[in-house]
Amino acid sequence: MLKLVKVASFTTLLLALVSIYGFAAVDAGNHRIPARVDFAGTVIEPGMYNIQVVDGAEGPYIQLSKGDQVVQKDLAIVIPAKGGNVSHPQVQVSKIAGQEFYRIRIRHADSWYYVYLKKA
Repeated sequence: MLKLVKVASFTTLLLALVSIYGFAAVDAGNHRIPARVDFAGTVIEPGMYNIQVVDGAEGPYIQLSKGDQVVQKDLAIVIPAKGGNVSHPQVQVSKIAGQEFYRIRIRHADSWYYVYLKKA
């Protein structure tokens, strides 16, 4: 009986750890989207959004949220970064010169994450 209790306790602990650490998300903070854009089929109005890199079945996504509501997410382009790891996410939201696109670029750890937003 004691062995069964130990196994059940271990299993409960393991499931709790997986639920905490199994969903990796990188909170890149709140950043301004400067113009009305189309992001993965959803029109995003100008304003402040919380930007995160979240894991998905196909790979990492960049996700925009306002308050507690996810507005939209899209699969990120991931490129290895040179120069080692960074400890805090570095974010840039900028218009691509000569194009009708904005880019969200996030440097986290040893990778760059990119998504493009078409001007709406």
